[in-house]
Amino acid sequence: MAGREGRAIAPGAAQADAQNAPDAVPRPLARLPLLLSLSCLGTGLALLGGRALLARQPALTPATATDRLEWLQRWDADPWRRREASLLLAARSKEPQEQRQWLRGQGWGPDPLAALVLKQDALAAAALGRPETTLALWRQLQRRFPGDPASADALYALGSDNPGKRGQLLQSFPAHPAALALVGSPAPALGQLLEFEVRGRRVPAKVSKRKFLQNR
Repeated sequence: MAGREGRAIAPGAAQADAQNAPDAVPRPLARLPLLLSLSCLGTGLALLGGRALLARQPALTPATATDRLEWLQRWDADPWRRREASLLLAARSKEPQEQRQWLRGQGWGPDPLAALVLKQDALAAAALGRPETTLALWRQLQRRFPGDPASADALYALGSDNPGKRGQLLQSFPAHPAALALVGSPAPALGQLLEFEVRGRRVPAKVSKRKFLQNR
């Protein structure tokens, strides 16, 4: 009994400990919302700072040096600037195979530049004599960007095997150079050797019997 009484705690001290105990346990947890808010604030400021830094980057133009464009195309943190660099490098190249290498993987997203990438890639594939790849690229361009001016070129190309595409071209883009060329060009003769300009190069194409009958 004496031992138990020796370990007895005074009522006042027990009440004080009971009042202080709840404050001592959650004190680290009480700082958690503050830590989380500071962390989110720091992340937001970092993102805003990164966007502001990207916005201050000089615009890319045809006058930008080739070595600079190559570095940006490979290492720039902004995917839009990498695509711009790719387009400029492809336009600067005279070799269709090299053009396709620069354009590879750049036809992403709904941005109008993606439509331009698909158009240039289709022209380069046509210059290389790859009709299946060219057709697939024109179809993808027309499907993904039906209202983009680049789609007029797709309709013009697809119209060689599908007369309905030519009607769609005249209806959707009546003032586009492709539509004007379609209206002003006479029906080709069977076996006639035509030449089309693809990125500054004259590409010959003989009129087949099928195309001749479609134009009658």
